[in-house]
Amino acid sequence: MVAALSYFDESHQLVRDAVRRFVEREILPHIDEWEEAEEFPRELYLKAGAAGILGIGYPERYGGSHEGDVFAKVAASEELMRSGSGGLVAGLGSLDIGLPPIVK
Repeated sequence: MVAALSYFDESHQLVRDAVRRFVEREILPHIDEWEEAEEFPRELYLKAGAAGILGIGYPERYGGSHEGDVFAKVAASEELMRSGSGGLVAGLGSLDIGLPPIVK
């Protein structure tokens, strides 16, 4: 575990902290309701985008929000998983499917 921690630096901790606050404020109060309904509101994409946690690692000119590296993505994903919903995390991560061909 200690070796893995060496990959993360202060910039990754900033990402982690921002995503953790977003999860606590925007997701956790509603996750049980969304899980029961088997959906989450589309507005959550707008809120996540405004918080800068969508498209991490992709240039803003292509819809990304952070010039971070793969470890910034890992830090954000770990914090999103605090929601307890793999579906929500996959949904919010959908830009990782669409952005690579656009960037290329």
